[in-house]
Amino acid sequence: MEDLAVLAQDHHQRGRLAEAERLYRECLARYPQSAPVWRLFGVLCYQTGRRREAVEALERSAQLDPANMTLLGELGAVQTELGRYDDAIGTLRRASLARPEESDLLDRLGKLYLQTWRFDDAIDAYTRLIGLEPGKAAAWFNLGRAHEGLGTHEHAVASFRKAAALQPDSPEILTAIAGAELDCDRPDAALAACERCLALRPSDSGALAFKAVALQALGDAHGAEALLGLDRFLHVERVEPPSGFPSLAAFNRALVDHITGHPTLSFDFPAYSCHRGATSDDLLVEPKGPIARLESIIGDAVERYRAAMPRGDDHPFVAAAPGQWRMEAWATILESQGHQSAHIHPTGWLSGVYYLQLPETVKREHPDQPGWIEFGCPPDHFPASSREGDFRRICPQEGLLLLFPSYIYHRTVPFPDTARRISVAFDIEPVASSV
Repeated sequence: MEDLAVLAQDHHQRGRLAEAERLYRECLARYPQSAPVWRLFGVLCYQTGRRREAVEALERSAQLDPANMTLLGELGAVQTELGRYDDAIGTLRRASLARPEESDLLDRLGKLYLQTWRFDDAIDAYTRLIGLEPGKAAAWFNLGRAHEGLGTHEHAVASFRKAAALQPDSPEILTAIAGAELDCDRPDAALAACERCLALRPSDSGALAFKAVALQALGDAHGAEALLGLDRFLHVERVEPPSGFPSLAAFNRALVDHITGHPTLSFDFPAYSCHRGATSDDLLVEPKGPIARLESIIGDAVERYRAAMPRGDDHPFVAAAPGQWRMEAWATILESQGHQSAHIHPTGWLSGVYYLQLPETVKREHPDQPGWIEFGCPPDHFPASSREGDFRRICPQEGLLLLFPSYIYHRTVPFPDTARRISVAFDIEPVASSV
């Protein structure tokens, strides 16, 4: 076996993956109890994009060699990528218990706890990590995120400020301080953190969002309204059916069929703002199907939006308009009483939504405006005075496309209907020039 395995590994290292795979399979057919070969085969499957096969091979290897901590770390990483978070946590906990001094394992475990809203466990992981590396700013930052999720806001502020002392020029840390100070009803301190962040990164979506909230809470309604620019920057347009589709309804039906069958749909994953519904991963990954046509429609709308912006305007949103950009898009399916809580899109410059399918209760005028989208009102956990400012509600319509700055808080109103509310949301993210 040894000669065959060595030959397979040599092919693998030289990039001759097809030949390596053939030899690994031959070796495993002869010696199915070889943990090292199962591991190498799993690594090859991962490298060739076959993550499910990779997990199966790595799990087989871990069963045969349970003391191999390097293997457990690899297995945990692939389980995480596949969304098997409970399995990944169990795998990484085994590895961390065996190697309590290994900070990388604690960090990966802590991030998984944050991703799955296990904030007490995340606090424990990052407290232990800080004990090993007290000068690690990222550990203090993630400890603050865990306290924020748990609602212990004063501890969150203290952790974020410790991170800022270690890494004072981090926009992410300064923005986190601003959000935590708002949670503590200290809008003056939040505004100071926003200004420091925006001096470093003038287009930071999180800092712009928190600045508007802080200004409103401090009584500067005019300043908050000018920053949000709902009258200036909120854009609504009706989409025309693309060529090849006899009507907009036919185009939307094709999009709905593609989305409802999408393999990445996930219902009520806790890290999302979506409640009583499902979201997908990026739709702009092949096979795109009819999404490719929607991508083109959105791209054209974005270019028209950018071309219409006034030149020489010093508003931070206008000044940050990117010369080059990329798009990320995902689907949202809401069921009865489904809604999205108030949120922003921190990595975007411009965001938007296109409506494919709507219940009748959403499409028609109603005093309670069920299923409508609302712009400008921040989350309930921020100071009450910050929610007294200007906001807008728009009634969705099938075939309607909305564009808005990514830093504007927006949410949807719950609706009572058995029919689904289906939309595609997207972000336009700046791309740094290579010149």
